[in-house]
Amino acid sequence: MSPSSKHRLFPDSAPLPQTAQPPASLGNDQQLCSPQSRKRLSIHPSGKLPASLHLGASCPHGAGQGLLWGFSQYHKAGSSILWGPVTSSHALPQTTAAVGRAGMEEGLFRPWVSHVYITLENQTTTCACMVQNVVKMYMQFRRANPVSASQSTTRLANGAKPGAVKMVCGNTKYMSGFGNEHVSEDPRCPGALPEGQNNPQVCPYGLYAEQLSGSAFTCPRPTNKRSWLYRILPSVCHKPFKPLEEGRLTHNWDEIEPDPNQLRWKPFEIPKAPQNKLDFVSGLHTLCGAGEPRGRNGIAVHIFVCNTSMLNRCLYNSDGDFLIVPQQGKLLITTEFGKMLVEPNEICVIQQGMRFSVEVFGETRGYILEVYGAHFELPDLGPIGANGLANPRDFLVPVAWYEDRQVPGGYTVISKYQGMLFAAQQDFSPFNVVAWHGNYTPYKYHLEKFMVINAVAFDHADPSIFTVLTAKSTRPGVALADFVIFPPRWGVANNTFRPPYYHRNCMSEFMGLIKGHYEAKEEGFQPGGASLHSMMTPHGPDADCFEKASKAKLEPERVAEGTMAFMFESSLSLAVTKWGLQTSNRLDKNYYKCWEPLKSHFNPKCK
Repeated sequence: MSPSSKHRLFPDSAPLPQTAQPPASLGNDQQLCSPQSRKRLSIHPSGKLPASLHLGASCPHGAGQGLLWGFSQYHKAGSSILWGPVTSSHALPQTTAAVGRAGMEEGLFRPWVSHVYITLENQTTTCACMVQNVVKMYMQFRRANPVSASQSTTRLANGAKPGAVKMVCGNTKYMSGFGNEHVSEDPRCPGALPEGQNNPQVCPYGLYAEQLSGSAFTCPRPTNKRSWLYRILPSVCHKPFKPLEEGRLTHNWDEIEPDPNQLRWKPFEIPKAPQNKLDFVSGLHTLCGAGEPRGRNGIAVHIFVCNTSMLNRCLYNSDGDFLIVPQQGKLLITTEFGKMLVEPNEICVIQQGMRFSVEVFGETRGYILEVYGAHFELPDLGPIGANGLANPRDFLVPVAWYEDRQVPGGYTVISKYQGMLFAAQQDFSPFNVVAWHGNYTPYKYHLEKFMVINAVAFDHADPSIFTVLTAKSTRPGVALADFVIFPPRWGVANNTFRPPYYHRNCMSEFMGLIKGHYEAKEEGFQPGGASLHSMMTPHGPDADCFEKASKAKLEPERVAEGTMAFMFESSLSLAVTKWGLQTSNRLDKNYYKCWEPLKSHFNPKCK
């Protein structure tokens, strides 16, 4: 439901304001919004942007009128800032929406104001409504005034102050807690959540009630997952689905002969935008996997490379859950539950059936672990006790945010169903959920918050102590898939070969590198690349690592400083796709040579 007209920046019938004033330089911390500052401003054509801008309302209590400036987009042609007066019968508190440090970068032009990082302090419903309307007007303005990719792109890095409410084209404030029962409603529609029941005869604001079930109705209470969504139109309002030939997703594990060798891939290439525009869906490539989505048992590992945002498109996975690991570039993910900004060194999980769209800010790359038939859980801690590893409170769930947007040209809803993509058309945005409650949600987690446990006397603890999330199989203690990280930590073990030991495993080990240098192979294993050590395939430190670690003076040292490697470990035997072995052209065929210099140190006369 739309906010009342007294909360709107401009009425729907008002013409879009446009300015084309001569360029003017802006100094740092230029105040753009106050009753005393009512001049039109443009960005200087030199590309010299202010270190920070204020976007929002800043009026003394009772002033009743201010000026809201919407920062649009820098143009080399020297065009304008979207602007307009705000008249409110409500007195506004001291409220400032701050846009962080601005800079220019090469890459694809991003035309949406949602790529501005907005922070609201002392957020009020009125101020949130005004920010939303700036966004709405700018989107209308850009559709009427398209800009070519050659005209530049603006990146605004996060300049949020401590304690501020982070906003990106709406509210990206989060609620904390893993698997909690959450409730959330968009502040523009207070009271949107029904009181005391899930499915009233008439929902507040004329909304539709829709349940999203992530488990069977009869699952035990600890594993029962569902959420209730209150939306402007139900998700059933779409045309029939039709096959979509896009991306390189597959679950055909027999398209090429198995390869039991140690496998390593160089960083996966990201196509350049002008030559080959790829969004998140068209840039999906299946690298390996096992099992079958129809049988609801299995996993797949995908690589995503993209350089443009999903425009009027969303995706949902009917087969399972996506655990997304961005390696290069930020992801602004809009879901039916709200928005999440996911950066490298963070992960997010989009669970089965949840619709989402991904915006990117340039060349972007990452990894996805997909699981069929299970949801991710926190691992049991056993003798560790009540605290440690990934703490539940550090998992963040988005708050409700909606858009009431019609798309006359058609909005494409993409379903991943039985390993294939299908597309359906509808004429409205699917992100129209005004309020929701439940325990079945998307969530994100920052890997730096992991509480590392390590050996403090001698030898290694097994790498299971680094498990962030697990998807359990039907066999007790055996994972369908684990997500494991190797974060910065202290190494103090005495009389111990400290790098990872040589190993043959009944599990499959897929590794990726987000940043830095992995301790067991400082050369060759690069950020954005990957390795796969299949069941019972031997692996371990390369020759150089072995020689150095065998002779090193043992004293307390930081391990993996500035590095974040991770592992998808599975009890299934993973098959590699044709794209992974051939088409990608990223397979390092010399990987085996890193162990060839290893030599025998055996001396039967020396104990």
